[in-house]
Amino acid sequence: MVRSEAEAQDVVQETFMSAFRKLDSYRAEAPFRGWLFRIASNASLMRLRTRRRRPEVSMVLRRPSCSEDDCHQRPVVDLRPLVSKSLEDEEPGERLRRSTDALPDKYRSVLVLSDFDHRAMKEIEEELGLSVSAVKTRLHRTRLSIRKDLEGYLAGQV
Repeated sequence: MVRSEAEAQDVVQETFMSAFRKLDSYRAEAPFRGWLFRIASNASLMRLRTRRRRPEVSMVLRRPSCSEDDCHQRPVVDLRPLVSKSLEDEEPGERLRRSTDALPDKYRSVLVLSDFDHRAMKEIEEELGLSVSAVKTRLHRTRLSIRKDLEGYLAGQV
């Protein structure tokens, strides 16, 4: 089910944390081992569902496979100088919050449902009464707007 030892360790930790939190719901007439295995099974299944909804993306930068004439390219910003600064304070989060708060409601709602509530496109479609393509378009435009708003800060210029 899980792909690596680290992921298995995470599932085990989640299992014991969940068992500890739900210990008062354990019925003494049932075997403890079976109860604990059921919790482990559920933790593993939740891990798989999360992986399906939000697949892991490689962080390796690759060169575009298209020519310069038919490819949109953005400059890659080196964020390494900001790492220590962002660990020291909460300014990046506050900048992002202000940028998000400045969005019009129709764009902010799509962003919150997708990126913060981890809702599927179909769920957002039903909740907002939009088509899936309209949801994707709004989400894309919202992310571009936030990126543009934060570009100077992320480049270390502000």
